[in-house]
Amino acid sequence: MPNLRFPEFKEEWEKKNGNEIFKSISDKNHTSELPILAISQEYGAIPRDLIDYKITVTDKSISSYKVVRKGNFIISLRSFQGGIEYSEYHGICSPAYVILKSKIEISDYFFKYYLKTDRYILELNKKLEGIRDGKMISYSYFSEIKLPYPSLVEQCKIADFLTLIDERIQCQRKIINQLDTAMRIIREKIFKQQIKFRDKNGKHFPGWDMKTLGEIANIRSGLSKEQNSKSEGCKVTRIETISNGEINVNKVGFIDISDNIDEYKLRKGDILFSNINSVAHIGKTAIAFSDLDIYHGMNLLCIKSKSDVNPLFLFYYLNTIELRNYFKKICNQAVSQASINQSELSNTRLSLPCFAEQNQIANFLTSLDVKIETEKQLFEQYKQQKAYLLQNLFI
Repeated sequence: MPNLRFPEFKEEWEKKNGNEIFKSISDKNHTSELPILAISQEYGAIPRDLIDYKITVTDKSISSYKVVRKGNFIISLRSFQGGIEYSEYHGICSPAYVILKSKIEISDYFFKYYLKTDRYILELNKKLEGIRDGKMISYSYFSEIKLPYPSLVEQCKIADFLTLIDERIQCQRKIINQLDTAMRIIREKIFKQQIKFRDKNGKHFPGWDMKTLGEIANIRSGLSKEQNSKSEGCKVTRIETISNGEINVNKVGFIDISDNIDEYKLRKGDILFSNINSVAHIGKTAIAFSDLDIYHGMNLLCIKSKSDVNPLFLFYYLNTIELRNYFKKICNQAVSQASINQSELSNTRLSLPCFAEQNQIANFLTSLDVKIETEKQLFEQYKQQKAYLLQNLFI
């Protein structure tokens, strides 16, 4: 019996072979008016146009497609990696897929969840050591695997409970998306001066002055290759990439940069700027929230705000759509990787408010970021809760 169970259920679970519960169907009696379904581990069976899935097919090939109805299960090319998919839609899919329909009364959602559990995927993989992309799990092999079959009432109870968890996760995802959108809109309006802040007396702050980035911050590059190759000195860490505002690092050995070691440490408030990368990643930034014994890498510039500039204000400013598009526009794309040199970045023109208004803007945007991060942590807790339940509600 499972590790977790609703108290009203006591009897042991029955087990049945896959072919006792499901049969393989191949219905090709359809018209081209039905949506073509993409079969994916993330979405299950879903109309291609809902996920911007661009593959052109001919009318002749569509005629051989199989009909999938709501409640059908699909053995996909990667079932051995991510379980068997469930369809919420009526449509058609490639004849390469095996379509399953229940033979006996079941809760569709009970098996929707069970056939995606790590436990079941492990069963799929036990005899599939030779399977590779492009090969398919057969209905015959699916039939050999034992599936749990508790009473229909208990199936429905488990399915309803997990559905509630999924709804909570989807609701939390929606909250995060809405907050992310609000953050982007508000940030853009602030830096276009469409949202005004006031001082403690309720008066507007003075107008913003135009400055270059080089006037308000010191910009430096990473260590030279010669410095990087030295074998003795201070042990540091190389920053490889910036992803979603986070610093990703890899360990390196010892580097001897003598008395200048402090110049190559990241201090709280330092901003890293990706200046050599693909065009899509040019201008990505990360900010250090504490001092780091680290050197910032060859493809990154470090921006150190001067004393009259709030580093968080500058960090949010550099992430505006207007500036990100500007960096993509001025970057040199004539080489294998797009790049912006230190001089070009220094000459970037910005509108700068007084220090007191910078602080208000930074504090306000930080409070929104904290709210978003709190909601993201809650989202992760819900996902962990679901994973725990999937591990313990089934046998």
